[in-house]
Amino acid sequence: MEYYNNWIESEFRGIGVNCGEFFDEMFLQRVFYNQKLYDYEIDYILKKTFTDLDAVKKHYTEKKINGGFESIESIIVFLETERNPNYQICEPLLDKIQERYQDKKIICVHQDWKKEKTKYTKIPTIRFLDEAIRGCGTSLDGYHPYNMSKSFHEQNNQVQRQKLFLCGNRRRAHHRDELINFLRENNLEEKGLVSVVWLGKTLEDSCSDLELSENPMQTFYNNVFCDISAESMHQRLQGRGVGHFQSEKIWKPFIYKVIPMIISWTDTDWVLRRMDLDLFDDIIDTSFYQEDDLDKKFKIIKDNLFIIENECVENQKFKEDIWVRLEDNYKKVMDYGNIKRYIGTFNV
Repeated sequence: MEYYNNWIESEFRGIGVNCGEFFDEMFLQRVFYNQKLYDYEIDYILKKTFTDLDAVKKHYTEKKINGGFESIESIIVFLETERNPNYQICEPLLDKIQERYQDKKIICVHQDWKKEKTKYTKIPTIRFLDEAIRGCGTSLDGYHPYNMSKSFHEQNNQVQRQKLFLCGNRRRAHHRDELINFLRENNLEEKGLVSVVWLGKTLEDSCSDLELSENPMQTFYNNVFCDISAESMHQRLQGRGVGHFQSEKIWKPFIYKVIPMIISWTDTDWVLRRMDLDLFDDIIDTSFYQEDDLDKKFKIIKDNLFIIENECVENQKFKEDIWVRLEDNYKKVMDYGNIKRYIGTFNV
C-alpha cells in the first residue's frame, strides 16, 4: 500500500503530516496512564508539525500547485505507531493544529481502533495490512519479513488439512498466558498448530511431519481451518493510555484464507466489517468480539471450534461454499479499490 497516504490526501483534498514519528523520537519509554500530554510534549510535537506544514505551504504557494495552499481543504494527521497514546490523549494536539489552520478540516489517521465520538474525522489505520501482505512475522524467528509476491500467500482447498486451528504466540503477554492455559485445560492444544515461544515451543514443533514452503506461514495456514489470533494488546492494558492498537496479526487469517477468531480489544470487529470482510456471523458466535472477560471470550471460541469442525469441514477440507467466502475475503484485503472504498466511508 505504498500509495496509502496519497489516497487519503486525495479523498479529503488535503496534505498529510506524520506526527507518529515525533512520538517515536521523543517518547520511547513513555507510559501515559490516560493522562493528558504535558505542555512541553505538545510544544515539541507542534514545533515539528508546524515546521513541516509551513514548508508545504511555502512550496504550494511558490509553485502555485493546485491553486496554492488556500485550495487545500484538509490537514491529515497520521498517528499510526504503537507508541502513540490513545486518540483522546492526542485530541488536544489536533485542537492546536485546528487553531492555527482554522479554515482546514482536520483528519486524524490513528492506530487507536476504539469507536468513539469526536469533533474531528478519525480514521482507524489499516497500515499494518501492508506489513502482513509484505510478510511481517513470516520468518521462523519472527523478526525478518520477506518482501513477498502474491504467490507466497496462495492457498488452495485441495490438500487435506491436518489440524483444526492455528495459534501463534511469540511474545509473552497476560492474555496469551491465559489463552494457552485455557487450551491445555480443555485438551485443545493437540487439535491445533500452537506456538508458545517463551516456553520453547514453536509452530514447527506442532507439525514436524510437514514440509515447509519458502514462506512457512503458507504451510501452517494451509493445514488449519481457523486462526485464534491473540493480538499484541488486550483490554487488560486499559488505563495505561494505549490505544486499541492492532498489528499485522489481525490481517493474516484473511490473507491466508482461514476463518478468523481474533482476541483483542472489545469491538475490534467494527473496522473489519467496515472493510466489508466476512466474519462468518451466520455460522459461529461472533459475540466474543464484544466480550471483555477472557474466560467468557475463550468459552465462546471453544464452542466455535466445534462448530467449525462440524459445519465447515468435509473430508479434511473446507466445504466449497465456505472456501468461496474465504477467497472473497482474500480478494478484499488485496484489492486497492476496496481499501480506497474503506477510506471513503469516513468522508461524510
